[in-house]
Amino acid sequence: MRRGGTGTARRVSTVAAAGALALGAGVAPAAAAPGDGYADWTLGGTGGAYTASASGLATGFPTPSLTSTSRATAQVFGGASSWLPSSSSFGTRFGSSQDREYLSLRPAADNVGSPSATTITFDSPTPVGGWGLALGDVDAETLVVTGTDADGNALTGPGLGLVSTFSACDASPRASACSGLTAPYAVPTATTGATSVTLADPLCPTVGERCDTTGAAGWFSPTVPVRSLTVTSTWKQGFPTYQLWLASAEQAVSGSVTAPCTSDRDGVRVEALRPDGSVAASDTTGTDGAWSLGGLLGTGDWRLRVVPPAGAAVDGAATTALDLSGGDVTGRTTALRSLRTASGTVVDAGGDPVAGAVVRVLDGSTEVGRDTSAAHGTWSVGALPVGALSVAVDAPEGYTAPDPTDTTLGCDGLVVEPLVLVAAPPSTPTPTPTGTDTPTPTPTTSPTPSGSPTTATPSTTVAPTQAPTTPPPAASGPVLAATGADPAGPLALGGALLAAGAALVTLSRRRHRERAH
Repeated sequence: MRRGGTGTARRVSTVAAAGALALGAGVAPAAAAPGDGYADWTLGGTGGAYTASASGLATGFPTPSLTSTSRATAQVFGGASSWLPSSSSFGTRFGSSQDREYLSLRPAADNVGSPSATTITFDSPTPVGGWGLALGDVDAETLVVTGTDADGNALTGPGLGLVSTFSACDASPRASACSGLTAPYAVPTATTGATSVTLADPLCPTVGERCDTTGAAGWFSPTVPVRSLTVTSTWKQGFPTYQLWLASAEQAVSGSVTAPCTSDRDGVRVEALRPDGSVAASDTTGTDGAWSLGGLLGTGDWRLRVVPPAGAAVDGAATTALDLSGGDVTGRTTALRSLRTASGTVVDAGGDPVAGAVVRVLDGSTEVGRDTSAAHGTWSVGALPVGALSVAVDAPEGYTAPDPTDTTLGCDGLVVEPLVLVAAPPSTPTPTPTGTDTPTPTPTTSPTPSGSPTTATPSTTVAPTQAPTTPPPAASGPVLAATGADPAGPLALGGALLAAGAALVTLSRRRHRERAH
């Protein structure tokens, strides 16, 4: 629409409405209303050197800043008389822009040789999808859109992501600025070049009334991450202005946590993480375990992290993927494990403490914790899952252990009855033969020498109890079976008996001769 100095007055807002995210603990969210993610603008500077900042965009969307060489007067309008209806091409994605702010900008001067450049720069590359730039009131100027990617290189024309051109007046309910207009409505043409997209009404200025239309618009959703977008406005006729909206799709996610011990549901922190792992938004549960996060950028790049308080742990993965590209997500449930401490003492049958006993806590057949009893017999195992458990003890040397004890760990923890060890009976050592002792031989009686008239008095000789250390020389002839006795003693005894017998025979013969004489 061509604007003169006496153009229609519109409500101007230069106050940025902060789109702060209210995160009440345990408050169930309502579905995100389309349009919550429109930018609110704060405009500063003067003609040829305007600056602007934006707020109110979805959480997770990079912060934009704007510079413009538009001639005066650039303005922020509040969307009371001109807006994009919810049924328009842009509105079906981001909702109605009624009562939402937009910028009104101009060429640098009202002549063909003085285009203006308006550049939106993002503090980090934008995500792909979930946001859009709309340009409206395209009639008495030509608008050329260019941009740079995450590395600062020029975007391709297709990468700029032109979605469609449309008329804001060809929708319902439509703005009051469209009053009295009937079809056919003006719709700009779009030309995609190698590194640009051009929006224009080709009938202006050839057909004069086409230079003063209402509602002609087009919108973009870049298909690659973007660092900046630039809109160049070139004059064609009159005093042209164009409109600029920046919007992001806002979605919500909500859910609850469960735990065996109800107290563990309170104070659980739930965080929405950006792709780089930083926290974009968070909520803390109340006693009912409910949580909600709203105003999140509607892309599929989110992750959700659950951080339980001390005494609980997430049963499964603490961080999971979160896809908001299809709209709000409700009913996310996270199960927690309640963890408590079991403790007790190890004693002997007399009640005295026993140190060095290994106490093992079992969940079924799985060991979930262990401790060694201290000097006073005490032991303690923390971070155990609430529920049925058993306690076994490995006794130190000198004791025998009792059978495992079945018990239940409750939400208040558990003190186990004393584990009583029984002293093991002393063992009797079995002697081991050395193989050096020699059996005592049976006494032998001296025989009476043959041919002697006198019977000798029997003589008894006992062999030594200790075997000689030097074995006798090996005898020739056949080898006798081993008897287990040392042969040296008996041989010596036999020799002595033979000598004694010979002496007795000699004595007897001498006495016989004496009697004969």
